[in-house]
Amino acid sequence: MTAPGNAMTQWPSGPDTGTVGGRRYAFALPARAESVAYARGRTRARLARWNLDAGTRETAALVVSELATNAVVHAGGETILCELADHGLRLYVAVHDHGVGPNSPRANPLPGGADSGRGLLVVQCLSEAWGVHDAEPGPGRVVWAELPYGAGLLSG
Repeated sequence: MTAPGNAMTQWPSGPDTGTVGGRRYAFALPARAESVAYARGRTRARLARWNLDAGTRETAALVVSELATNAVVHAGGETILCELADHGLRLYVAVHDHGVGPNSPRANPLPGGADSGRGLLVVQCLSEAWGVHDAEPGPGRVVWAELPYGAGLLSG
């Protein structure tokens, strides 16, 4: 099976998305539950290519997974966009949905009615900073987080 999504060259700008380290990678995936695993895998692979430590890679993969899950379940739309950017001292991760927003009915309810509701709490705990803003231009939202390098948040 071929992984969905393509690398992107343009990304909607968010708060302070300039890259000090000069590395930036973004990719699009279908807004389906199975895309979350691809997002984790692509995140790990790209950060390994950038020679980031294992703790940073695993933390970023978990944060991308939580953000992608939220976009798929809550936002609707046909695609999600994932971004990784090197700020020099921090790693910026973001997921952009093209959906209808958080106050509308769930786009893709979890199977069997399962709902943990802890995804953004996980993101908050693992990040130095995180936030959300409306997509510019067009519909949807961008949820982003900044992670410190070498913190080993999940290594041990």
